[in-house]
Amino acid sequence: MYPLPYGLLVAMVTGLLGASFFMMIQLQQRISEGTLADARDMWTTPLLVLRCIVGIGAATILYFFFKSGLLQGSIWPDLKGLGFEVIATDEANTAFKISKDPKIIPAQNFALLIVWSFIAGYSQTLVPNLLLQTEGRAGTEKT
Repeated sequence: MYPLPYGLLVAMVTGLLGASFFMMIQLQQRISEGTLADARDMWTTPLLVLRCIVGIGAATILYFFFKSGLLQGSIWPDLKGLGFEVIATDEANTAFKISKDPKIIPAQNFALLIVWSFIAGYSQTLVPNLLLQTEGRAGTEKT
């Protein structure tokens, strides 16, 4: 059995986080516009689960857009560059008893994957618009 690529897993979890963030903002807006009962009636368990699944699915589709190479450029992640970077610590900070151990931070491509996966889970239009643009490009290519 093959392990799940950690980049895909990170994209899925971050898409779920984006969808959850979207739902929290929507809930706050609904409560401020109406009553708590109105918000409770609109946010049923099946709707919450469906929105989470859609957020995960959107981030997953976006991950495969990255993997296929259909989205390339400086604002899109290169999945070959996922990982972490080691940065050196400043030796001058020893007076403040800051650890001299190297710091590990996400690499740029890893950070871009997280940002775009969050946006895919949060946005209701990003992935559908990408699909429409890709479909339009595929229709205009000559075989």
